[in-house]
Amino acid sequence: MRLLNDLICSIELSKCVVCNGSTKLCTQVDFNMNCEERKGFSLPRAGLNVEYHICENCETIHAPTFDDWTPEEFSEYIYNKDYIKVDPEYVKERPLYFVNEIEKLFGDKKNQCKHLDFGGGNGLVSQILKSKGWNSRTYDPYGEENTIPNEKFNLITAFEVFEHTPDPHKTMQTIISLLDNNSNLFVSTALSDKHQNAMWWYMSPRNGHITIYTRKSISFLAKKYELNINTEFTPDAVLMYK
Repeated sequence: MRLLNDLICSIELSKCVVCNGSTKLCTQVDFNMNCEERKGFSLPRAGLNVEYHICENCETIHAPTFDDWTPEEFSEYIYNKDYIKVDPEYVKERPLYFVNEIEKLFGDKKNQCKHLDFGGGNGLVSQILKSKGWNSRTYDPYGEENTIPNEKFNLITAFEVFEHTPDPHKTMQTIISLLDNNSNLFVSTALSDKHQNAMWWYMSPRNGHITIYTRKSISFLAKKYELNINTEFTPDAVLMYK
């Protein structure tokens, strides 16, 4: 396994990972920059700067230094035992919020739903839903349920997932392969429309925030994979349907 010092380096400008447009340097931050800094918690500086590049077309922000990391390297340096320090809400608070959102949007049709929580972390969302009578399961490459299901689903949720992928198209292709006909995909990820030209707390390498989207880039992905955007429920949540 490579050392962290060998993994964090300056990367030449390349094409956008969403629309293949030209990119330019947006900003660079220390590897230990994390989302909890906005609440007063910080880690010692690592002394390793991570570059974020921005697409001049769809304004996707991407950190290309992570593009060739292996799953083992992500587990060692990001999704390790200290991850809870930089994202304590993922343990319980966020799953409870998303359970409420699912029930609010789809609860009246739960008997017809076959649900997958894609990138579901500790699996709490599915656990709670199953206790409420849902047909639900979890998949997460860094969790206990880390084998891609060999079945189709008519409701897939991807809460706070797409910012963690270095390859949005590969992630979307995997999700599409799991979607049944006449299905819904509910995506939630913070959008950067108002933050491209300023330091933003969401550009946090220690949280594994690799790719950050705009409304334009999320719409591009939906159109690319023949998904219709039905409605935007919050500034950071989009329902797509097949």
